[in-house]
Parts: sequence; C-alpha cells; structure tokens
Amino acid sequence: MLKSAIKKVVPARMWNILRDSRRFLRDCRENAWLRHVSAIVHVGANTGEEANLYSFFKVHVLWIEPIPDVFKRLRERIASHPRQRALQRLVTDEDGKSCTFHLADNNGEASSIFTFQDHAEVFPGVQMNSHLALTTRASAHSAQFWQYR
Repeated sequence: MLKSAIKKVVPARMWNILRDSRRFLRDCRENAWLRHVSAIVHVGANTGEEANLYSFFKVHVLWIEPIPDVFKRLRERIASHPRQRALQRLVTDEDGKSCTFHLADNNGEASSIFTFQDHAEVFPGVQMNSHLALTTRASAHSAQFWQYR
C-alpha cells in the first residue's frame, strides 16, 4: 500500500532510480565477498551485467564472451570501467578445435558448445535458435589471457 502511494507522488524516472539503487545495494550486500577478491576471469560474460558491481569493489575483470553481437554490447558496457577488459574467445581445454556453438534465444545467455538435451524441461521458455561455427582457444595458449593487466 505504501509502495503504491509513493508511486503516485514520485515521478516514474525517480522511482526507477530508487528501485535500481535499492537493487544495487542489495547486490553489494549479497556479494560482499568481492572485497576480498583482486581479479576475476568471467567466462561466458554475456553483456557484462555485473560490470558496475565489480567496479564498485575495484576488482580487475577479464571478461570472455564468444558471441560476436553479444561481445560488442559487452565492450560498450565496460568501456567506462578501466579495470575491465574483454576478449572475444570460446575458451575450452583444447586449442584450435572447430566446433558448433549453439545459440539460445535469450540474448545468448544459455548458449553452449553442448546440445540442449534436458534444457527444455528445466527452462521451457528458452530455445536453441541458431548456430555459430567457432574455433576454441585454450586459455593457457593465449598470452593476452594471462598478461592483460
């Protein structure tokens, strides 16, 4: 009831700022362990939704994302975070292996080198909608991977 009364008085833009601020503070509390971390390698970065959170805790981040369109949005998102870098790679334990990368229809969030077997039962709203032919990179073979800082 209080929430609906406040929404009537507070402009929508301000309400969105308040809501997002509360969400960010909750995320900071839930992820307080990050203050003990100096660096993260975030494989399967997608669009880097955690960029502000990592920045708040002054964590160095190496984002790794294989999907070209998603990688472009990731780069745009982290552009204002000097401690964060991104590589467009499909990282596995093998270097130079050609594989089919299965793309999901949820902005790539559930995309994988693995086929969607039981995925439809657990997440019925997510479908595999296309494929990309990608070449894998083993993390140990990439000088950029280990020397980005």
